[in-house]
Amino acid sequence: PRLRDAIGETVTAAIWGDRGPTIIAMEESDHVLTMNVRMGSTLPLLSSVIGHVFLAFMPEPMTQPLIAAERRARSSGLPTRQELAALLADIRQQRVAWAHSPLLPGIDAIAAPVFDYRGKLAAVICAVGRTEVMRTKATSPVVKSLDDAARALSRRLGHIEAPPEPQTEAPASKPAL
Repeated sequence: PRLRDAIGETVTAAIWGDRGPTIIAMEESDHVLTMNVRMGSTLPLLSSVIGHVFLAFMPEPMTQPLIAAERRARSSGLPTRQELAALLADIRQQRVAWAHSPLLPGIDAIAAPVFDYRGKLAAVICAVGRTEVMRTKATSPVVKSLDDAARALSRRLGHIEAPPEPQTEAPASKPAL
């Protein structure tokens, strides 16, 4: 509820269930926004931002059967293996996934991982809202608020983030003679 109140948009939480990402909590905003996602809904891995975060941080053997089933059920509109690999690498680096109007025009979604004390993915939190407010860029206030909330929840679950890699200076180039 605090995140919903801070950003003024609908917020959901999902965990890994028997059939994939499963919505376990939803805090709806006051905005008129029709969503077909409810508590207990299972989301696709390949075409939802929550699914993308699970793919980025879950062990591949757990996700591969569901990916194969999704590809069999829907032959078009899904990312290629190369596109998916690039997308997941970006999510791992940014720790956030976003999509501009993934299902409904004018509605964007942003998702971030929550890790447990073992450093394993415990949940994914997601904000869904109007494009003009969400501004799905890494520098947007909504992205920052969602990332901050996910990191705070991870800390409450005992997750300790690794310190950033030290930056090494490139050796000074020798002047040309």
